[in-house]
Amino acid sequence: MSFRTKLDYSSNRQIVQRERTSTTLSGTTVFGVPFSGLTAGVDYSTSAMTETNLVAIYGTFSGNTSTTTFTWPDARMAVLDTYFSALTPSNSAQTQDSGAIFASNQTTTIDGNPVVLSYSGVSIDELGVSAITETSSGVYTGVTSIDIGQFNVYSASSLDYKGRAIWIDCPEITRTKKLIVTADATFSNIGSNASAGALHYDTNGVLTKTVSDARMKSNIVTIEGALNKIKNLRGVTYNWISSPDGDTRIGFIAQEVKEVVPELAFINESTEDKIMGVHYQDVTALLVEAVKELSISGGSVFNREEVIINSQTVASEDNNIELNYNGTKDSALNGGIFVNKGIDIDTNSEFMINSDGDWVTNNYIKPFGLSIPEYTPTSTLDIRGELGEVVRDDDYIYIKTSSGWKRSNLEAF
Repeated sequence: MSFRTKLDYSSNRQIVQRERTSTTLSGTTVFGVPFSGLTAGVDYSTSAMTETNLVAIYGTFSGNTSTTTFTWPDARMAVLDTYFSALTPSNSAQTQDSGAIFASNQTTTIDGNPVVLSYSGVSIDELGVSAITETSSGVYTGVTSIDIGQFNVYSASSLDYKGRAIWIDCPEITRTKKLIVTADATFSNIGSNASAGALHYDTNGVLTKTVSDARMKSNIVTIEGALNKIKNLRGVTYNWISSPDGDTRIGFIAQEVKEVVPELAFINESTEDKIMGVHYQDVTALLVEAVKELSISGGSVFNREEVIINSQTVASEDNNIELNYNGTKDSALNGGIFVNKGIDIDTNSEFMINSDGDWVTNNYIKPFGLSIPEYTPTSTLDIRGELGEVVRDDDYIYIKTSSGWKRSNLEAF
């Protein structure tokens, strides 16, 4: 039993099946209407004249018995060139009518296909020849004339299909080359497989762009303890089990992330196995707050009471290593260099600053050699020098005691 199908091009849907039939299909079917098959062109029912000439118009031409080249005073007339016969002495006394000729005015592109939104047109109802000269055998030049009201300009709408070509309400069609959705798209089920990129959707399954507008948020609280959370996250490299020979990826393990930062992990409830995932884009906010914990606002030093560097050597390309940077006199007291367990298991080796700004140590300093500064005290009562200070000249070595400077001879040997 045969059946007939009617296609309505205006909405691009199959709308009527004339006879009921039972059909078993096999193989594949290409089903749809190509864009080139859709309605297009000028909607002449909307054509309207928008302009006419109020004075006579003159132009020039040149050509031969088969071809004429026109030079028009209005560039819009150029579309009419091919709609006039070649001008020769035999027809120069006759007028010619081009009819209204339209060209695209506004255009756009829909799904990669050019679409005309509106048209503009011109017509010359009576083209006359006011002068013609044969410059050589079969070659002519002359002047064209258009009387008042014989050159007209038009506008018109377009019949071009401006919708998005797609079949709807066809539950048995499961595959299409291109799916374009102009309104919210809702998916009743979203699977979890090895991903190639991010998919954003709201709690109703509607696809959405990523937004961060304060007007759409509540309960806004600055992240605390971000640095500690970052320290407890584990970054890994991995391959998808479903693609063991694919590219090695980097990321997190969702179950581990949930234990450290629950807000970063989620469960896809639409999957049978409740597959877990990670909101990777949200890690950025955590990193920002972690960096802020590390650094002082406006500075580049660490804002920590203690920074432990696990290294046998600390090297600096700068000229100075500055302790108590941004500190005060009080914060400098008892600061210095400490070597843990330097003396014994319970005692550190210390090289510290006292209240006078002098270096003080709790251990011996054993240099390779010692250079004593040269100075000759004026007498035992010379006020220069600190208690225990040692100086020398070529004859004596001097030491400042609690009762003043004392000296000892230097002898040749």
